[in-house]
Amino acid sequence: MGISGAWHGKWSVLWIAVGAMALGFVGILGASSLPTLIIGLILFGSGMGVTYYAALYYAMAVGQAEVDAGGTHEALLGSGYMVGPIVGIATIQLSDASQVQSFQPVIFVVLLLLGLSICALALFTKKAR
Repeated sequence: MGISGAWHGKWSVLWIAVGAMALGFVGILGASSLPTLIIGLILFGSGMGVTYYAALYYAMAVGQAEVDAGGTHEALLGSGYMVGPIVGIATIQLSDASQVQSFQPVIFVVLLLLGLSICALALFTKKAR
């Protein structure tokens, strides 16, 4: 991605990365053998890498980007790395033993985080006006 700038401004690259992450995640969850797990991890990691690189590029290249844009980008990633495992552990602790084997707590947490993200986005766009 660093060699060619042909991907700049094209949504297809990000959609392919999101698709790779989704396929990789499904492959990881459904892996019944080591090669399937490795392929799932490769797909998921490749999608994450493309998404990270593109997000950092756009944070620095779009608008009046300064050093603060890169710092904000890294701070948001760091907070996600911290909050994600905390929410996962809290979900397991708060769920029944029968729910640990199901995806119900995971779905609940994902929907909760999606709602919080939408609220935060609404606050940021309101503040930017």
